[in-house]
Amino acid sequence: MFRRDEHILAQWDDGHWYPARVNAIRGDLHTIVFDDGDVAEYAASRLAPLDWGPGTRVQGEWKGGGQYFAGTIAEREGARVVIEYDDGDVEECGIGRCRSIEPDSVATPGEW
Repeated sequence: MFRRDEHILAQWDDGHWYPARVNAIRGDLHTIVFDDGDVAEYAASRLAPLDWGPGTRVQGEWKGGGQYFAGTIAEREGARVVIEYDDGDVEECGIGRCRSIEPDSVATPGEW
């Protein structure tokens, strides 16, 4: 289903989906490296395509400070995204500083 070196989403143990790369595949098990460097081995059921684009609801790690806030991707070019946060702030950052409740979340702010 996924290819080696493919940029994907993987569901971490906290239930959120984070950007990662497939490092190796052995049957249904995929060794993945999260964008922050953590390594894990997951079944394909905990992986999803990374197809976030404008309109996708994410939580962004504001200024890399460890706190995540809800917002919507306004622009994406490769690994660069612009997030419009629900409180009105806007930030440009790497996609690796984002996470999602669902892999393809295009929910409205009230649903979070």
